[in-house]
Amino acid sequence: MITLPAVRRRTFVPILCFVAVLSAAAAKTYNVSSPSDYNNAMKSAKKGDTVLLKANITMPCDTPVTAGVTLDLGGKTITLPDKLPDGRGSRGISVEGGGITIRNGRIDNGKWAIYAFFPASDYLFEDLRITRTKTFLKMGAAGKGVTKNITVNRVIVECDDNPWTILDIGPGSSSNVTIKNFYSKARVKNDDTGSDGIGIELALDPVTLDNVHIDGCSGDAIDIKGSAHISNSIVTNAVRQAFKIWGLKEFPSSMTNCIAVNNGFHSMANAGDVTLTDCYFEAGTKECPAIDFGAGKKCGDIDIHGVPDIYGCGGVTVTATRCRFIRRGGSAYLVSAENWPVAAKVKYIDCSFWNPTHPNLHVGAVTALKAAAQQGIWPSEFVNCKYEDVPAPDIRIRPPAASVSFTPEKTAPGEAVTFNITLIAGDFTDRETTWEPLLPFEVDISKDSAKLDGKPVELSIKDRRLKLTVGGVEPRSTHTLVVNATRR
Repeated sequence: MITLPAVRRRTFVPILCFVAVLSAAAAKTYNVSSPSDYNNAMKSAKKGDTVLLKANITMPCDTPVTAGVTLDLGGKTITLPDKLPDGRGSRGISVEGGGITIRNGRIDNGKWAIYAFFPASDYLFEDLRITRTKTFLKMGAAGKGVTKNITVNRVIVECDDNPWTILDIGPGSSSNVTIKNFYSKARVKNDDTGSDGIGIELALDPVTLDNVHIDGCSGDAIDIKGSAHISNSIVTNAVRQAFKIWGLKEFPSSMTNCIAVNNGFHSMANAGDVTLTDCYFEAGTKECPAIDFGAGKKCGDIDIHGVPDIYGCGGVTVTATRCRFIRRGGSAYLVSAENWPVAAKVKYIDCSFWNPTHPNLHVGAVTALKAAAQQGIWPSEFVNCKYEDVPAPDIRIRPPAASVSFTPEKTAPGEAVTFNITLIAGDFTDRETTWEPLLPFEVDISKDSAKLDGKPVELSIKDRRLKLTVGGVEPRSTHTLVVNATRR
């Protein structure tokens, strides 16, 4: 209670000011070593808190992460059941509500490893290894609203045979989606279900993909219903199409340093301004071209969901520089471009074409014939182009992803720390490779401290970038690099 001094004049009007000092509680970390620890921690955790695994645990289907909370696996593993009680493939970790980070460890055996039915915002999934799964990530499953701000970084997915769509955002809309340093491996056995490697429906703005490697799926390798910027990425062994960008006419799309090899069908880019640079597009194995430009559809039609179909329509303008369009088998024209209702506009600069089994290199409003190209005669839209075979890129030497865990998690300068880094590569034999920044702080390492699967490697770390040279390591999908270091 505040007592004011007495005053003699009635004209004095006291004004009281209340100052509230708000002090937000410090974020908490809950260490968990059992399922009951986990459940109690998630019930108690608030926005900004972290739940940290200290041991491998087995959790039931539909294990939740509280909205606003970080689940740090601490280099450990959460194992999930194989099936739901009704016999269907199990749902794993539920991330409803948004503001959620899952990082730094392994999730095993959830057929939907991570999922959300309803729209929310702000998701980060990084430094993860997902094993024995049908789908790594399923977002927007209910088909309503917009899921925003999704980032996937340094994630390795080792699928069951004949997976579902491996990274699946839809049928609900999405915005601000970034996928980088992502690798998935799946073996497909006589299966053509249309289940993609990456499938994103109704992207309201351009999707960003960098350093993505899809090796095997039962549908399209990468299917973006919207515009996209894709770089340094490889798709191979897809049953259906390779790179598939529907496009929005108001947003440009691009592909840079991308490779499509040994997929069932072709790549495509259907709408808007599209820039292709330093890419290799191999024709599909099923009597189809290497790439299509334009879908031959009008804007404003109604799609299967009863909403205006604005994707992949309105015409496409393509500029391809230093790209290679190659056929290894089958017989069909090599590149096709929309001729109706809006003719595709195309320009090729310093590109190579090879189609030994068919007379047409390019069909559409512009036609390029093999016989003329062999004599150096090209339409004006083809600048300094060549008819020539070029070797297929060696996709084994581009490891696209890595995940890192380290102990102890919190160190001070001068203290020892051990990094366990799972590397993705097909062949390390006498190769030198630089990875994305992986380490959360600068470290110093001794010359002989690093071992890859028990074998010494030459390793340097500068500005949190790893650079290593390895010889004689058995080629396979993953390797574990152990680094003993000191925090700088």
